[in-house]
Amino acid sequence: MFGVSSEMRREARELVARARSCEQMAPSMLECPTYTDANLLDDINGVLGEQATKALARIDVEALAGGGVRLGELRQEGFTTIADVYLASPKLLAEVTGVGDVSAETLLRRARAAHDEAMLGCAVHLDAETRPQEHTALIRNLYWQHRLQPLEGPIEEAREYLQKVSMEAEEASHISGMWKTLFSGREQRERAMAAVAALRSDLPVLSQRLDQLSAKVLAIISTPADTIWDDFARRAAEYYARISALAPVAERRRAGNTPEALAQVVDGYPLDTSLLRATLRPYQVFGTQFALLQERTLLADEMGLGKTVEAIAVLTHRAAHGATHFLVVCPLSVLVNWEREVPRHSALLAMEVYGDDRDLEFHRWCREGGVAVTTYETLQRVPWDEAPPIDCLIVDEAHYVKNPDTKRAKAVARIMEGVPRVLFLTGTPLENRVGEMTALLGMLDGDLARRLMNERLMRNPVAYRREISSRYLRRTREDVLTELPEKIEKTDWCVMTDVDRDDYLASLKAGRFTDLRRVGWHHGDLTASSKAARLRELVDEAKADGRKVLVYTFFLHTLALVKELLGDECAGVINGSVPARERQQIIDDFAQGDRTVLACQVTSGGQGLNIQAASVVIFCEPQLKPSAEEQAISRAYRMGQVRTVMVHRLLMANTVDERIDELLRSKTVVFDEYADRSEVAEQEREIVDLRQVREIVASEVAKHGVERDADAVL
Repeated sequence: MFGVSSEMRREARELVARARSCEQMAPSMLECPTYTDANLLDDINGVLGEQATKALARIDVEALAGGGVRLGELRQEGFTTIADVYLASPKLLAEVTGVGDVSAETLLRRARAAHDEAMLGCAVHLDAETRPQEHTALIRNLYWQHRLQPLEGPIEEAREYLQKVSMEAEEASHISGMWKTLFSGREQRERAMAAVAALRSDLPVLSQRLDQLSAKVLAIISTPADTIWDDFARRAAEYYARISALAPVAERRRAGNTPEALAQVVDGYPLDTSLLRATLRPYQVFGTQFALLQERTLLADEMGLGKTVEAIAVLTHRAAHGATHFLVVCPLSVLVNWEREVPRHSALLAMEVYGDDRDLEFHRWCREGGVAVTTYETLQRVPWDEAPPIDCLIVDEAHYVKNPDTKRAKAVARIMEGVPRVLFLTGTPLENRVGEMTALLGMLDGDLARRLMNERLMRNPVAYRREISSRYLRRTREDVLTELPEKIEKTDWCVMTDVDRDDYLASLKAGRFTDLRRVGWHHGDLTASSKAARLRELVDEAKADGRKVLVYTFFLHTLALVKELLGDECAGVINGSVPARERQQIIDDFAQGDRTVLACQVTSGGQGLNIQAASVVIFCEPQLKPSAEEQAISRAYRMGQVRTVMVHRLLMANTVDERIDELLRSKTVVFDEYADRSEVAEQEREIVDLRQVREIVASEVAKHGVERDADAVL
C-alpha cells in the first residue's frame, strides 16, 4: 500500500510498542532518588535539632522564668527541663493548673528561642554506636548523593536518547496500521519508513542503557543501612566535610591566634575552588585564604587536619588566576604522597623531579607547567634558575630547614628569593623551640625575625605568638573538629632506598612472596629503611602532640625491628606468645605510663583488646584480609575514645605493596556494592589466593626486569 508492505507495517507496530514500553518504564530508572543540597540541609537541621533538644534536657526549666510565669505547677506535672516544655503542645501546657493559654504560649516561645539558639551552637555528631533514625537518614542520603552523582551524566544522556526514540516512534506510528498509512502523505510515509529503520538500531541501545542504569541505581538505593554506616566509619572525614559545607558551624579557634581584625580580612578573601576536587572544611578554607592573603606563611596545623589539601587549594586558586608553574619540596618519605595527592584533589598535573629522570621531568615541567615535586636533596641538583618563574613554593615538613646553616636550608632560601608566594608546612609544634621557630619565620620574613630577637619578646609566649600571628597559623583537632571523635586514614607512600631495592630484587629473584611483603624491613638494616624512617617521623610527631601510638605488623621479625627502632619509647610487645594476663598488664602500663608506643602483631593485638589510650595506628605493611585492619583499628577506634584516631599505612611505592593495596581497595568496593558486611566478616578470606600471588610476583619480575632463579619458590 503506497510502497509500504504489510511486513513494514507490522514491524512499525512492534517497534512503536517497544518504544512506548520504554517510555513507561523509563521514569523508574531515570528519575532515581536525587537529594539536593536543600534536602540534605533539612536532614542536617533535623540532627542539629535533636542535639539541641538533648542540650535543653540538661537545662532546668527555671531558665524560662520571668514575666509572671509560674513554674511550680509545671514541675509538679513533670516539666522539669526546657526540653520538656519545648516538646509539649500548647494545649498540654495550658491544662497545667495555674498556667493557662497566655502563659503556655509565652513558655513555648521562650523554649523555641532557646532551641534555636542551642542549634546555632551545635555541631553535627553522627552516632555510629546507637545509630538513631535521624542520623541513619542523613548518612543514607549523603551516601546516595555521593554514589548517584557519577550517574547524572549517563542518566541525562539516556533521557536525551529516550526523547530521540520517542520522536522516531511518533514518526513510525504513521505507517503502523493500514488506515494510518492510507491517510499519510508521501513525504510523511518516507519519514516514517526512515524512522522505522532508525528504531531498529536505536531501540536495542536504549534498552541496554536503561537496563544498565536500572541495575546501578538499584544497587545504590538498596544498600543496607549497616553497609552505609560502615562506609561512614571509613570515610567520616568526607561525610563531615560535606555536612560542614552545607551547614557551616562556628569552629572553635578555626583562625588559631590570628587577630580578629586580620581574621575578618582573611574571611573576605575571594577563594576560587574551580580547579579543586575536594570539599574544604571551614577551617581549611580559612587556612587557604590566610596563606594566599599573607603570601609567605607557616601553616603548622596538627597532623591529620589536611595541610596538604590546603596547600593544593592554594595552588589551584593561583592556577585559576593564570599561574602555571608551582614547586613542592618535601622529604623523600612523602614524595609519592604529593605525586598522588595533587591529581587526586585537583585538576593540576604533578611531575616527580627526582631520580634518574629528574632532568627529563624538569624540562617537561618547564614546557608544560604544573606542580613539580622534588626532594630537599634533589633541589640542590636541578638548575631552577633556568626555569620559568615559580608562582608558589610549598615546603613540606618545613622543620627540615630549621637550621639555616644546612645545605638544604640554603637551597630552599635561594629558591625563595624569586618566588612571590611561599607556604611552609609542618605538623610538629614549634612553640617550645623558639629558636627554631624564629629561624623558620626568618626565612619567610627577615624583618619579623629581627623583631623576634628581642629578648623581652622571647621570654613572653603571649607576646611572641601575637607578633608572629601574621605569618604563623596553627589549629588543633580539638579546635576545629567539632564532631570528635572521628577516624582519619592516610596512606604513607615510601620510596625504596638502595638497600631496600637490592633486597627487594633479591627476593624477586628467589620468588619469595613473604619476603616481598616485608619490603623495607626484610633486610633488617634500620638505618637504610625508608619505612623505618617514616615510622620514626610519625612516632616523633605523635609524641610531640602528646599522643600514644599502636604499631601493627603481621611479621614477628618486623615486630622485633620496631622494638629495636623505638627502644625505650616502646612500652611493650604483644604477639601470640604473650599470655592474656600479661597482655592486659602491658596495656595498663601503656595507658597509664609515659611511653609512646605499643607494638602488636596484627593477629594478636588486633583482636579482643581495648586500647583507647592510643589515638594513632600505624601498619607496617598492607594486610591480606580486609577485616584484619578493621579489627586492629577498632582496638583504639571504639566507644570511650575521646580523640581523633589517625590511621597510617606504610606502603612502599613500586612494589607488591601497591598491588596488594589495589586488591584490598577493589575488594572492599565490591563488598560495599554487592554484599552485606556481616557476610564478608564471616567469610574471612584473604584478598589474594595462590594464583594471584603468582600473577603479582610475575608482574613485579617483569616490571623490574629481574631474571628468576632456577629454584625460585613461585
